[in-house]
Amino acid sequence: MIDVHRKKALPVHPDLVRQLAGGFDQIGAWHPAVSDCKTSETPSGTVRHLTLPDGAILQEARTDDGTVPGTYSYRILSGPLPVRDYTSTFRVLATGNGCEVEWSGRFDAEGASEEEARSVVAGIYETGLQALAAMVAEQASKTLQRRKPSPLPQVTTVPEIRADEALRAVYEDTKAVLQVPWMGVVTMAFAQYPNFYAALWGGLRDLAGSREFVAACAELRSCAEQEVAAFSVPEITRDLRKRGYADQELERIRDEIEVFSHGNMPYLLIATAARLLIENHDLRESSTISPYDSEHGPRRLGAPVLMEMHHVDSQTRDVYDDIMRTLGLPFVNTDYRAIARWPSYFRLAWNALRPQIETTDYDQACERVHDCAVDLARTLPNPGGLTPEILQAAIARDTNAQPVGDVVRLFQWLLPGLIVNVEAFRQQLISETSD
Repeated sequence: MIDVHRKKALPVHPDLVRQLAGGFDQIGAWHPAVSDCKTSETPSGTVRHLTLPDGAILQEARTDDGTVPGTYSYRILSGPLPVRDYTSTFRVLATGNGCEVEWSGRFDAEGASEEEARSVVAGIYETGLQALAAMVAEQASKTLQRRKPSPLPQVTTVPEIRADEALRAVYEDTKAVLQVPWMGVVTMAFAQYPNFYAALWGGLRDLAGSREFVAACAELRSCAEQEVAAFSVPEITRDLRKRGYADQELERIRDEIEVFSHGNMPYLLIATAARLLIENHDLRESSTISPYDSEHGPRRLGAPVLMEMHHVDSQTRDVYDDIMRTLGLPFVNTDYRAIARWPSYFRLAWNALRPQIETTDYDQACERVHDCAVDLARTLPNPGGLTPEILQAAIARDTNAQPVGDVVRLFQWLLPGLIVNVEAFRQQLISETSD
């Protein structure tokens, strides 16, 4: 038997390659030697019919069970290749710096010498992988898709109370520059990897304190406001007043929501810049910024009071469980734990929002907030001179790139949804008219 094995390293997340080329029926989209690909279902499984540039037809039957994303195996049923008993496997594997595409085959020669048969198959693999790499590079340069990592990574944070003196100083600096009263779960998760977070915050600090960054946060918030307004958020102020909420209480809830509505924007831009760099996208070369020397955040309320799992009653715990189940997350974000200090309001607000989460309008709102964040992160100045090489070298001093990349992708995926949800909570309370 003749064995041929070829592989190609790609500096992008494997999910992108799996989306573009990981399906048994997708080869026609990326291999230059395949003019057309059609599939049919037979009693023994899926068969693909490949039309080659000269009009010849190559038929191949899938032989794996399809349970591994981006991986498939097959055998040739008929066609013009000088082989017999040909079996092959195509797979996309995650690596520390992105992914690797492997294509391997085993066969006997038929109608040609072993060397000629080997050369034909190797040429098919090499030509295909080269074309795939070019297509992936072009796609990666155009877009950063909102993508939830699967499986979800384990998220470990370094809370402020457990931070050492040096990290506590970084946390205080982060809050001061962003003008927020709390460290977001996203940055406390990043701080689990100290070299990575030091390089990231060190490179973004001056930008985060600039007029350009504050303007980008305002634009991101405006995007969220417009998107949420489009799917008709129900107003709940009257129901809350009927339950006994006074205007002063409602104003206090609005103030709390405003803190997160303001603060989630910079956290999403930070996470987006991190993901761009990890996935080998360059930030702008421009380093010119204008420092922002005045206050832009909401009035200071001190650190939010968080209702942890062990604080809440069974009804609030049920809401927490429903949030995690509905959003597909292993934890409850700070925003929800802060507004849960008003339990009956929290239940009403979540129950009013929850049906929206299952709609197309909601999905589109999250996508557009994500797209806005990506566009802004790409166009902002880069006074810290952050590059993919700098950030990836810092990650390498902590661990391999895979766990860091997955944590970054998780937060860069969830923050647009969190921003949409918090904006929905804000719009639920817009009315201030008393009955």
